[in-house]
Amino acid sequence: MGSTTGILGMLLVACMMASTAYTKPVAPHSCSYNNTDILCHKSLQNSRNAVILLRDLMKSLLASYLSNNVQGMNEDICTSLGDRFLPHGVVESERLIQIQKVLAFIHASLREITREQREFNPNCKTFHSELEGVASQIASLASNVACMMCERHNTPVTVEVPQLNRPSGVFRQKQWSCSVLSKSALFFRPDLISEGPQQAPHLNWGL
Repeated sequence: MGSTTGILGMLLVACMMASTAYTKPVAPHSCSYNNTDILCHKSLQNSRNAVILLRDLMKSLLASYLSNNVQGMNEDICTSLGDRFLPHGVVESERLIQIQKVLAFIHASLREITREQREFNPNCKTFHSELEGVASQIASLASNVACMMCERHNTPVTVEVPQLNRPSGVFRQKQWSCSVLSKSALFFRPDLISEGPQQAPHLNWGL
């Protein structure tokens, strides 16, 4: 666990400026801006870099989660929620909107997992902070994807906070949480964000 926490900490320090807990996605309310604005500067580059980082961060969070929770718990039980991670749009604009919905789900889920861990493992404060830091990274990525929707399709995106439908019962809640972390790691694949609309791949999400 120590080495995993160390790797996660270094990744966070390398990629995050001082973050506040649960940074909410900030997106343009309209597309009447230019791509030199601070909100949307280098949104494609930032998005692609964030996806690569978040894949590693989610893997590290999952390892820490399994270590901190039920004895004998392993990734084999983290098998639910696959349908929440499947952007179905074939047209790139539709796919970006679906990606935004998945990001909103992951962001809200990380907030819930942090609340859960503060209740079940109150002494794991470093892990709580790591969950908060990754939630902030998700919010930043969502903001950049919203900027890409404006830049490529002149369409502002508004995504509501999703219903999580988290189950009752301690074990099932932990199974739900580890499933979120496991599926998130698979979701953040290098080709999630394409270089341009004409290059949007048809993704096989492997879920």
